Formats: sequence, C-alpha cells, structure tokens
Amino acid sequence: MTAVYIHIPFCKRRCNYCDFITYANIEAMLPDYLSALQMEILNSKRECDQAETVYIGGGTPSLMSPEQVAGLLEAVRQRYGISKDAEITVEANPGTVNASYYAQIRALGVNRLSFGVQSFSDAELQLLGRIHCADEAIEQFFQAREAGFDNISLDLIYGLPEQTLSDWRKNLDVLKGLLPEHLSIYSLILEPGTLMTQWVEKGLVALPDDDLVADMFEETLRALEAFGYEYYEISSWALGEARESRHNKVYWRGEVYLGFGAGAVGKVGSVRWRNTESVSEYIRKTQVNARSQYNGGEGAEKMNLDGFAKNATYLSPAVTEIETLSNEEQMNEMMMLGMRMTREGVSERAFYERFAVKLEERYSQQISKLIKLGLVEWVECQNARYLRLTQNGYLLGNRVFQEFV
Repeated sequence: MTAVYIHIPFCKRRCNYCDFITYANIEAMLPDYLSALQMEILNSKRECDQAETVYIGGGTPSLMSPEQVAGLLEAVRQRYGISKDAEITVEANPGTVNASYYAQIRALGVNRLSFGVQSFSDAELQLLGRIHCADEAIEQFFQAREAGFDNISLDLIYGLPEQTLSDWRKNLDVLKGLLPEHLSIYSLILEPGTLMTQWVEKGLVALPDDDLVADMFEETLRALEAFGYEYYEISSWALGEARESRHNKVYWRGEVYLGFGAGAVGKVGSVRWRNTESVSEYIRKTQVNARSQYNGGEGAEKMNLDGFAKNATYLSPAVTEIETLSNEEQMNEMMMLGMRMTREGVSERAFYERFAVKLEERYSQQISKLIKLGLVEWVECQNARYLRLTQNGYLLGNRVFQEFV
C-alpha cells in the first residue's frame, strides 16, 4: 500500500507551541511553491503502486484555493494514480475556510478533513496562539458536515499550562455533541525554541504535574469509550475500524510512503529521504534543477537506492538527506512504530515474514522485562499472536519504545 504526503508549510501565524516545519507571513510564495510541488510530483521516478491514501498537511493547507488543491491531486493522479476508494485528507484550520470551500474540495474527491481545533476554550486557544475561537471551530465542523463530509478528524491537546481536570472535561463534553469520526488527542510536549517553552522556563506559566496529566488521559479513555470511540493508537480514537486513519497506519506498519514538499519525508524499502526545509531553496532546486536531475543531464547527482526499482532511481533535487536503514534499524523501527497501535501492536507473523527472525527470540530480554513491568502483553487473534501495550503501558508508552532504540 502506498501513501502520498504533500506538505504545505504556510501559516497565517505560528502557534506558540509549534516546532513543525511551517512559516508565517510568506504566503506570497505560495503560487511558486505549488508550481514546484507539482513539478516534483510529476517528474518523480520513484516507482510505486497507485496511491491508496493522499494526505495534504501542514502548516495550513486550507490557505490554498480549491483550484490549487485540484492541481496537486491531478499531479498525483497523472504520476501514480489514485485508487477509487482512496482516503484523501486535507488539514484545515478554523478561521481559514468557509462553507463554499468545503463543498468545492469535496467535489474534487477530498473525502476526509482533519481540523486543528486543539481546544474548545477561548482562553486556552489564546494561550496556544491559535487564530480561531471555540465557536468558529464548532461552526466550521457543522459547515463541513453540511457540505457532505462524513469523515472528520479533530486534533486536541491536553496538559496545557494552568489547565485543570475540570477544564479538560469541558473539552470532552463538547466532543459528545459533535462526535467526529476520528480524534487525535495529544499531551502537550514542550519543544525547544518555542514561545511556550520560553514562558515555562521563565516561570510565566506553569504546567500541570504528571499526576494531573495522567488523570486527564484516563478521563479521556473513560469518556471516549462511553461516547462509542475505539482506542486504536497511542493518541488516536475512531468510531469504528473503518474510520481509523488509513494514512497514518501506513507509517505505523512500515509500508511505503512518498513525501513531497519542503521538509517532507519519504520511505521505500530500507531507504528514507528528506527534502530541504527551506521553502525558497525547495522552489529554487525543484524548478531550476529538476530537468537536469530527472533527465540525468550533466551534473545530475545519481543515487542508487535499493527498494525503489531494479534500476538506479533519481530522487527529487530538493532532497538534502538520505539514509539506508540497516536490518537492525528496520527491526527496531517496526517495534517502536508498531507498538503505538494499541489494538493490534506488532504481529509475530509479520515480523518473521519481513526479517526471517522470530520476534520473541530477537527481543527476548526486552519483552520479558516489559511483561514483568506489566507494560506489554501477548494476545491471540485469528490464530496469530501479537505483542501490544497493556492499559498500564498506554501511560508509559515512551518507556516501552525506549527498549527498542
């Protein structure tokens, strides 16, 4: 299964907690950037199956016009094809879209929206530096519903500075009235260099303690189960398996994904690459150097990559990092990513089929240790065994993942 990720690193304003590859106040560069993106996609020689998922993320992809979204999807169709039942997601920030926008992108084949809501409290949204208010987020949700979207995901963050358990419960109560098909809910992580981190370090705001954050997580588990959600990944819930993020599951299962745009990452087989994070450099390299690079002209950098195709394959001119993962690194990665999936975990059979090594033998010490700590367990399903997190392991997921670094 092949997933295509397209990165749109443009924002009206950078949020106070954000360390993603995004930039504010450079929207004038968007047309040239999209032209470069289409060129990168259309000229890609990475041979893969047609796309089963397309995810346009950011940044704020909803800053693009519907016509610009159409151009990107058409480039993917021309180069790889998009399966008839593909999951096609666009991230949208409340405050940047309207009812007409939803109807137009729905007509293009976009069938899933991911809203960066983060909170239903105006005070919390102001602290986070979001450009929308709570009422706008709710209004945009229902406008998307009216436009025909029946697969909507909302992002929320808990463990915010000064946030109480009662505050977080109010956010969960709003969800009960909305019931989006999917939820991505994260505990706040302070990232170096962000305004939020600086405020905490200077003592201007205080984070809730670890026990309170754990209480918020446990309250989330209880509430969402009561609302009918299934907990399927360390930070993700869905109203049934059909509404789980097919795109994200490609990453967690170690399948093929292609990344296009500034800062985008792709992986095929044992090879992983990353594009330059600079928007101006991405535009320059893709537009100016693309023809020489793709046609193998004089000065073109040839990269022989196993897992792409039988012959040498050229990566995008925008690539600045490339690595070939060792067998050991691939096994560790399969464990760290696979254990994020709370329902299925890592398949004993899939591990053996991929590496010709038994999972229980390769990681016998780590697995025994984690079982004794009550953090992982073996489960049987359809005559197969899976290693997955226990409920205690949900709270201490990072402790489990560290065993496989």
